[in-house]
Amino acid sequence: MDKTDILPDKKEAIMNAALLLFTKRGFYQTPTSLISKEAKVATGTLFHYFKTKEELIDSIYAISKKEYKEALIKGFYESSTIKEKMRTLCKNSIRWAVKNPEKHMFIRLFCSSPVISGEIREDVEKRFTFIDDLFSEASESEIFTDADPRLHFIFCISSINGACDYIIENGLQDKSEAISETVFNLIWDGIAKKGIN
Repeated sequence: MDKTDILPDKKEAIMNAALLLFTKRGFYQTPTSLISKEAKVATGTLFHYFKTKEELIDSIYAISKKEYKEALIKGFYESSTIKEKMRTLCKNSIRWAVKNPEKHMFIRLFCSSPVISGEIREDVEKRFTFIDDLFSEASESEIFTDADPRLHFIFCISSINGACDYIIENGLQDKSEAISETVFNLIWDGIAKKGIN
């Protein structure tokens, strides 16, 4: 079964409970017995769906990243300029995080963690090559400042993640659209050469 298929109720309950517990307690401090208890299922039921705790976290990571990518690309390919594509990515990223704060935090915590298998990480990252392509195109078009394109990416993702944290932690969800536009303008002013619109 593909890790991103539609989930039966018990499997979904296990994954939802595990996501919250992994985010709050960490992977190693979250026993499967606690996940089962929070999901209101027997521990045997958990192991029916997931052979190991590692398989469980891999599944949560793969599904969360799939949902994130689907949200990210809405309107992306319809945008005609690099600036508009970047605006779309920025705003979609913030929208998704505000609607899915637990999944957003889970991805942030585990994106570089060794508990996510190399196979899953590699498979997931292949889905996001359109972002690398965009940054390469911008660099080749000499739209961005002369800094290393990886620094441009780090600056963008750090700014977006910081904005998501700011909105969520301060209860500013109703202002998230305006904040995301401000954040995008700050990002663009920071990475684009002067006079590029």
